[in-house]
Amino acid sequence: MKIVLLITLVESALLALFMILWRYRSARIPARVPVAAISVARQSTFESRRHDALRDSRWAFINGWKVEPQSDDRAPAFGDVASSKASASAHRSGARRRHQAMYKQWSQDRHD
Repeated sequence: MKIVLLITLVESALLALFMILWRYRSARIPARVPVAAISVARQSTFESRRHDALRDSRWAFINGWKVEPQSDDRAPAFGDVASSKASASAHRSGARRRHQAMYKQWSQDRHD
């Protein structure tokens, strides 16, 4: 029985060691940036200013196409909400009916 356990442990250890070695060999090495590329990036502040101006003009063009804001059709609420002894489900039901009526009115105004 001890021999079977020993063989199982040795096989498991060898399998784990093989998998660890395979993982490290297949791992990709991160790319290294050459020093020349860094010096080229710092070459001219004029080019970076030009790129900033192009980016700014592009975003100004994109932001010029904004949609008109929607009108606020909510009913104004002045002061506190009136207290009611109705249950929570009755409040939800009343709110649902008011919303449906407002939507119907909005929809009719929209299609007229």
